[in-house]
Amino acid sequence: MPKKQEKLSALASCVSGICLIAASTAACLADSGEQHWRAGEHAAALESWQQAARSGDMQAALRLAAVYRRGPIELRDAEQAGIWFKRAGLQGDPSALYELGLMYELGVGVPQDPAEAARW
Repeated sequence: MPKKQEKLSALASCVSGICLIAASTAACLADSGEQHWRAGEHAAALESWQQAARSGDMQAALRLAAVYRRGPIELRDAEQAGIWFKRAGLQGDPSALYELGLMYELGVGVPQDPAEAARW
């Protein structure tokens, strides 16, 4: 195994060990998502954040929503942004509530609905 791969393997083992000690699997997955994102591994980052968000990590849901709403053009998906803003909003995040309300007001990714916009 080349030196660089050995170092990466050792780092991965270290990160895995830290993840085992972490307070929750969701937080570890979210951290993994950040590492993937910084490395330009966007698909892996999105997968990590999705797993974390499905496990209840509100920050991961917000990160997903932000990427789908305003991230790189090839990743933008207003419908997905609405799904993840709603998930974070249901957990009480004020920025997610605002973003989802705005999406309903403008009809971006969700049906335009002023009443639903006011609800959020």
